[in-house]
Amino acid sequence: MPRDIIILIAAIVGGIILITVILFAMIKTAKGNEALVVSGVGATDKYGNPKIKRAGGRVVIPFIQKAKYFDLCVRTAKVEGDVTKTQTGVPIQIDWAVAYNPDVSSNESLQRAVCNFLDKNDKELERVILDVVSGGVRAVIAKMTPEEVMNGKD
Repeated sequence: MPRDIIILIAAIVGGIILITVILFAMIKTAKGNEALVVSGVGATDKYGNPKIKRAGGRVVIPFIQKAKYFDLCVRTAKVEGDVTKTQTGVPIQIDWAVAYNPDVSSNESLQRAVCNFLDKNDKELERVILDVVSGGVRAVIAKMTPEEVMNGKD
């Protein structure tokens, strides 16, 4: 009889430990410089967008919900040797850089950033940013004379 009680107690303790481990595995935490993006059943808003938790934790149900992390840090991208024409039609070679990060001023802007960039790797993200910004850089240079470009390079 005492052996059966020991086995029963061991099974109960083992079950409690297993449940505790499973519960801790379900808790996902985002650091201060990232957002936790949870999608799946019960983790979307009325429009079907995933729920986003900035710098905090959330319980994620395995097999039903999926959690990903979205980096909110400032990143930089640079271009060297970009050839563009000035206002006078003189081609010049310029080096330029851009610093960028997701707009976290509102939940809507963060939601847009997550929807557009969550599954992109660093190279794809940099390519998109450079494609967007390069047109603006060329437009600014096209309005300047070569002298203005040289004087305003600070």
